Amino acid sequence: MTRVANTGRHESASRIAGFWRTALPLQGKADPLRAILSPALSPVAPERAEAAGKAPYPARQVLVSAVVFALAFAAATHPDLFDRPVTVLINRLAGHSDLFDRIVNVIYWYPTFTGAPLMALVWACWFEDEDFERRSRIMLGTLAAAGAGFVSRLLQHALPTHPRPYYDAAIQFRVPLGQDQLLNTWHSFPSDHVTVFAGLVAVLFVARSRLAVPMLIYTAVMELARTYMGAHYPSDLIGGAALAFICVWAVQMPQIVAGGGRIVAWERNHRPAFYATAFFLSYQVAMLFTELRSAGSLLMHQVLQR
Repeated sequence: MTRVANTGRHESASRIAGFWRTALPLQGKADPLRAILSPALSPVAPERAEAAGKAPYPARQVLVSAVVFALAFAAATHPDLFDRPVTVLINRLAGHSDLFDRIVNVIYWYPTFTGAPLMALVWACWFEDEDFERRSRIMLGTLAAAGAGFVSRLLQHALPTHPRPYYDAAIQFRVPLGQDQLLNTWHSFPSDHVTVFAGLVAVLFVARSRLAVPMLIYTAVMELARTYMGAHYPSDLIGGAALAFICVWAVQMPQIVAGGGRIVAWERNHRPAFYATAFFLSYQVAMLFTELRSAGSLLMHQVLQR
């Protein structure tokens, strides 16, 4: 049985190898299979994980993230156990310092301090080397982070959770100074902002960036502004981060990474078109597609008025 299993794994590796050598001609450069067929980017190789009776590394991370998401959803449906006490504790800081409230307000409204630094580091990881497998993982993870943000917005409308703290009469929310704009009134679980930005943090982990852990801490602290300003409960933030990690790790499966190599090959052969497209998309992701969403809402409003 062991010989049959090993033969199957070697055949799978050979098929992936054939794809990469056909789709990604390197003309004498390093073989991009080096990382795919070795545990270089995974702390636990699939073979060793199977021998220990565990799931391969990406699958395990997806499972752990799914458990965290389920726990966050449970907390969102029982706000008196976790969300409201923590939100009340944070909200006690509001209204005491005009300067502090306005600093938090700026962090809340402008992705320049959250999404832009994360996207800049993602690009730094991209240009660290030209390894096809690593670049495929980074590209797929970034696209998955953007897609996860869209999923989180759908879940806000679909899941029966809670309104935003700003509108929760049970906690008598104290509005911070400078918070003059009303928030939308649909449910707030999970946070779509945190989903996208946590997804970019997950990409840094996938790329094995030395700044992944510091940026995880930085993002967690910065996104607390969403609770401070009354937009989200803590479970919304945790659920959004968990959803992001589910999506980013899900696209790190070897078969998906191999497929992403076709787009990476396009970068090698059509760099002007690739980087023009990548710049536009990465800007939109870092800014949470704010301008496109605003333009779409304006056009929709005009159409409905006719």
